[in-house]
Amino acid sequence: PAGTVRLTAAQRGVWFAQRLAPSDPSYNIAEYADIKGPIDTELLGRAVNHTATEMEALRSTFGERNGVPFQRVE
Repeated sequence: PAGTVRLTAAQRGVWFAQRLAPSDPSYNIAEYADIKGPIDTELLGRAVNHTATEMEALRSTFGERNGVPFQRVE
């Protein structure tokens, strides 16, 4: 599709592994921060948005068309 790029060899490997075992959570990564005390939610929101703007990986989505995987950076 327009505006998309091909996956790298490493990304294709992960895509293929997920196709073979879709319920395998091996490539799922979750993190959390336990924040103690008050937090400025507006400042935190701006920081998260700034980080996403700077990091393409955080703005990337993946899809598949006709069995061919692709990625798009928003």
